Amino acid sequence: MGRRWGVLEWSEELSVGSAEMDGDHRDLIDLVNRVALTDLANDPAAFGVLLDEVIAHLGDHFRREERLMRAAGYPGLFYHRGSHASLLADVQALRHKGAEGDRAGGPQRLLALLVPWLPAHIMNEDKLYALHLGGAGKA
Repeated sequence: MGRRWGVLEWSEELSVGSAEMDGDHRDLIDLVNRVALTDLANDPAAFGVLLDEVIAHLGDHFRREERLMRAAGYPGLFYHRGSHASLLADVQALRHKGAEGDRAGGPQRLLALLVPWLPAHIMNEDKLYALHLGGAGKA
């Protein structure tokens, strides 16, 4: 199996056959694990910095992934884009709550969003893209 630490683990089972997407997914798993393993409960500034990093990485990854899907003529792109937009909006809402002074449980709320979403999204949605590519080559 893959490396094990934190709350999520990368394994080849999560690979979608695209070096770019798989690399982004590994980086996202690493970020989730940094949130889980860093004592952020009493350090709102550090959590804000890490949350900004998560938001930036999600946005960059989603743009790259959607570009690959568009280029491949992936028919599920519209739904996929909606799934991305929904998660990003939820994570950004945490940032706005923190900026308004509602910082209670921020790291736990972020983990509650990302820990179930990321592996499920890869296995159930990104894998459909990989199937679409089929024998046409890897992205």
